[in-house]
Parts: sequence; structure tokens; C-alpha cells
Amino acid sequence: MKTGEGSALAKAPDAIFGLCATDSGVFLSTLGGSLFHYTHGEPIRLLLKLDCPLYKVAYSRGILGAIDQKGRYWESENFQDWSHTQVHGGSLRGMFGSEGQLMLSGAQGQIFERRGHDWISYTDGSNETIYSLIVSAETLITAGKDAQIRAWKKEQDDWKVKQSVPAHMNAIYALSLSHDGEFLLSASRDRSFKIWKASDFELLKVMDASKSKDAHSRSVNYAQWLDDRRFITAGDDGQIKLWRWSRE
Repeated sequence: MKTGEGSALAKAPDAIFGLCATDSGVFLSTLGGSLFHYTHGEPIRLLLKLDCPLYKVAYSRGILGAIDQKGRYWESENFQDWSHTQVHGGSLRGMFGSEGQLMLSGAQGQIFERRGHDWISYTDGSNETIYSLIVSAETLITAGKDAQIRAWKKEQDDWKVKQSVPAHMNAIYALSLSHDGEFLLSASRDRSFKIWKASDFELLKVMDASKSKDAHSRSVNYAQWLDDRRFITAGDDGQIKLWRWSRE
């Protein structure tokens, strides 16, 4: 099992909490409430500025969405005109959007699923903030402040927790699945990222400063697979790093 050294791609002017890589470039959301757009070789461009942290950003079907500390969901089709919806009374921290499906997560172990104009809520029973969530086939995977990864299944139109795995030494801020669905990537406040076998959560790789000089020096707040063998990470050090992975 090998992980290539992390090549620095860019540096944001603030701590990065959300990152979304698309064919249109990379979108970054920051602790300072800024949403940036970055295209290789071009200056970073500011798209939105709020008075509170922007925690996650996602791009799907031509719509750019972001969530903030005040429980609001923001979206735009042209990156200039923005609308927002108040979803949660507390902070929103996780977001998953794909093929018309939109799910958010926040404080008190809550998940929010958009159905038409309504938001349906679920809870994992932990009462801890859920920082990240992804959906793969019939499984919802979440992680958050209690440093555990949870697998949910839908029963009679209701999401239920079926498995919980202790995964990091501190809060888990991001999850991402490889495009083939085989590998799960987690990023944590403990300054590490880990690669897991998605089917049974077998731990395959740990990367932190003790293992590579190119690892992040502070909290790793985001991670995203670009394909089945490459992924990017970002964190409190403001660095965006590119990694290559092969299982041998």
C-alpha cells in the first residue's frame, strides 16, 4: 500500500473547511466566511462573503451550494446571485448533494434530507455534531465530533444507524468515497487522514506528520477523491494537497 507525497496545489488566505473539485475548477469555503473559486494558473476568486464560517460547499447539476454556522443553506446557478434557506436553528456542518439528492447535517446528531420544499430530520442518537455525510447506494455514512464513523440504512423511508466504528483520536471533519466505491477517505482534527475499505471499514492507511514531511501540520478539514487513485486534502494550514494512492 503506497500513498504518494502530498503536492501543494494552492494556498487560501484563510483556514479551509470545505472544498469541491469539479470540471469548472475548485470551490473553497473558509472559516472566515468566504467562498472562493480556484482554477489552476489563475488567481483565487471570491464568490461570496458572509459574517460567519462557511463550512461546506458542493456543486451538482449546475447549482453551487454552501452551508454556514447560522444554519442556512445557500445556493446559486451563476456564482453571483445567491438565495438561502434557514434549515436548522444551530450550525450546519455537513452536506451531500448528488443527482438531485440533498442532505445536510449539524448539531445534536441531526441529519436533514430535502424532499421537495420540505426538510425531513433524523438523528443518530449521539447528540454530537455530525460534520460529514455521504450516500453510497443504499448506505448513508456519517462522521463527526465523537470521532466515529457510522453506517445507516433506510427502513420504511426512515434512516437508521446500523454500525458504528471508532475511527480517529479527534473529530472527523470529512468523508469521501473513491469513484468505484471501494475506498473511504476520512480527515480529522487529529491532523491525520485515513483510508478504509468501504465495505467493512477495514483500516488500510494512516497518514500524518509522523509518516510524511508533506502531511498537514494542523487539522485536516477536508478530503475528496478525484478518481479511484488520486485525492486532495485541505485544512487549517490553508494548504491544498494532491495525493496518489495505490494498494499493493
